[in-house]
Amino acid sequence: MNASVIFLLRWAMQLLLLQLFLSVTAANASDYSFLDSITRQAYPNAHYVLSYEYERVEFRQDGSSVESDEVFITVLDQDGVRRNSVISFYMNRHYSRLKIKFLKVIGADGSVRDIDLERYSREDTVASVSRMNIYDPAQREIKVFVPELHPGDTVHYLVEQENFKSMIPGEFFGKKTAEYAFPVRHYRLEITGPADRPVNFLIKDKQPARVTERVENNGQVVSHVFEFRDVPALVPEPSMPPMSEVSMRVLYSTIPSWAGVSRWYARLVEPHLEPSPQITAKVRELCQGASGRDEKLAAIFYFVAQKIRYMGITAEADRPGYEPHDVSLTFSRRYGVCRDKAALLVTMLREAGFNAVPVMIRAGGRLDPEIPVPWFNHAITAVVDENGKPVTYLDPTSETSRQFLPDYERHSSCLPALEKGADLLVTPDPDAGSNLTIVEIRDRLHDDGTLSGSMVFRLAGFCDTAIRGAMMNSSYDKRRQLVEQLVQGRVPGIEPEDIRWSDPSDRNTPMSFRCTFTARNRTGVTAYGSRIFYPLSAMKYIGVLDVHLLQTASLSDRKYPLRFDYVIKSILTENTGLPPEAAPMLVPPDRSVSFSQASAGYHSELNGNVLETRRELEISGLEVPSDKYWQILEVQKFMRDAALVPVILPK
Repeated sequence: MNASVIFLLRWAMQLLLLQLFLSVTAANASDYSFLDSITRQAYPNAHYVLSYEYERVEFRQDGSSVESDEVFITVLDQDGVRRNSVISFYMNRHYSRLKIKFLKVIGADGSVRDIDLERYSREDTVASVSRMNIYDPAQREIKVFVPELHPGDTVHYLVEQENFKSMIPGEFFGKKTAEYAFPVRHYRLEITGPADRPVNFLIKDKQPARVTERVENNGQVVSHVFEFRDVPALVPEPSMPPMSEVSMRVLYSTIPSWAGVSRWYARLVEPHLEPSPQITAKVRELCQGASGRDEKLAAIFYFVAQKIRYMGITAEADRPGYEPHDVSLTFSRRYGVCRDKAALLVTMLREAGFNAVPVMIRAGGRLDPEIPVPWFNHAITAVVDENGKPVTYLDPTSETSRQFLPDYERHSSCLPALEKGADLLVTPDPDAGSNLTIVEIRDRLHDDGTLSGSMVFRLAGFCDTAIRGAMMNSSYDKRRQLVEQLVQGRVPGIEPEDIRWSDPSDRNTPMSFRCTFTARNRTGVTAYGSRIFYPLSAMKYIGVLDVHLLQTASLSDRKYPLRFDYVIKSILTENTGLPPEAAPMLVPPDRSVSFSQASAGYHSELNGNVLETRRELEISGLEVPSDKYWQILEVQKFMRDAALVPVILPK
């Protein structure tokens, strides 16, 4: 008997054992006594509880696998009912098949009601994919509607999924979460595979008192069993990293290193990078008027970003979702998804003499570096040095950005595609000074307490990107309304006039807007008879984006880091002409705060009859550790106080 026949017989036996296991599981599931412990008294703050879950994964030599997942979810109040009245399951038909074996409701009185899956389930294309202007009929969502669910009921279902094709041929990897925003009474995870295919495991953010693990080995099959018990709910915080990065989780992979993933992606993409004569001609045309490498780089980048539309149909032959189309096809069609645009940019940059490579990235998130689980969600491009180290990252999917790499893709895990392999990297944090807002105010104080003058906003970096993107596809009235809201949102009661802005389609000119204004009632009298004056610079928020960043610091303390989408630097200057009889008796003293994550400052002085004021704010860290969170609160307080201190005028 040859080896292939032995393998087929062994696999058939494993399938039979799996079917027997599932039938035994379903048969024993009629004992629901463990649900008696799930009460409002036991879980006073929970809307629902994962009462029990048994997940079993069996993988094969070729990296494919079969999974079964049996789940009991007990709802405790109306909010729990609302969140579990629709149960969603996801699959990608290019790689897997999913079957819901049953879904039933166990009543608080012990009654069992089967849900008619044919009547109450619906299968659709995943909505988030369509919103990204991508048509991928293989990305499927199955929704099961659970009618007449009441507090005290338990939703019980069993799902089987066959992952018949591994993303990376011959490799098995994944991540299972054991901590959620709801309590977990008992979660059992079992991962089984051939003894000659070692798997690396790691429990990340482990709570030792909540988990046990053991290994069972019969010489041919190895099983890793993890038991998680009485895991409390993870309490989310505003603007925290994704829960997948901070929750207790099991990582597993047969891939020895990230370098293997890098080599695989390089070999997958490289055959699609052959330039057509039309591409070569376009690169020659774009570079013809460029005076240096930086101008050539920018010309090619902006062409792919602006002239190749972000859209597409996922229909690749080998590894859908990861494999790009031939760059000649993307170029001729003038559209493609992220991996298509990134591949085309690589080819065009190479034609111009740059050493460019494709890059997989976890946009807006971090992967665990210890175990290779390559769950990337985006593709970009990098120009690398002679050692393969990225020196410039470029994302051509943003059609309105002047930035090569937007801030929301900074501080993100990425992996360059290199034939020699590369380690998992993190895109560099941006320099706060590159995301600059400069506000220049020239005004005059009148005897009646009215200020009138002009105001100019000059933007750079992500501040430019944000406003440019908002204006690009807007009407004249919408653009005017945007500027009005930005100005009036910082100075209540101000009346902007003669509003103008730069052309958002002209990426060679930094974005700016300006207006004249009238601001009434800027002076007053205190209870002690002193006259006070508030210049326009006495505003809480001085830039275009700092309002959002500072408002994210809404907690007194944090358990998890505070993550920003971008960093900023804002500088406001105001020169106010004062009447001779209103020469200030007292101007606010200079003051500042400076920390590793943020800083702010205030300076004012009187030159003749002109009051010169300068304020600065800098948020310099994309992710603020919980033990440094107090720094953001101090800067927030400083900005609030700076808006409250007036100039004292003569009585």
